[in-house]
Amino acid sequence: MSSIFEEYAQEVAVDVAIDTAIDTYRECGVNDEKITERIMAKYDLSRKEAENYVAESYEEDEEK
Repeated sequence: MSSIFEEYAQEVAVDVAIDTAIDTYRECGVNDEKITERIMAKYDLSRKEAENYVAESYEEDEEK
C-alpha cells in the first residue's frame, strides 16, 4: 500500500516541478513555444503533454 502513496507523491512532485518551471520561464520572458520545448526535453514529455501543462498553468493563474 505504501508504494501507491510513494508513486502518487512522486507524480505530485513532478507536477509541482513542471508548474514551477513554467512559472519561472514566464517570469524570465520565455515564450510558450520555448517553454513547451524545454519541459519536453527536461521531463521527457510528448508535445501534447507539454502543451497541456502550459495551457493548464494559464487556467491556474486565472483562478488566483
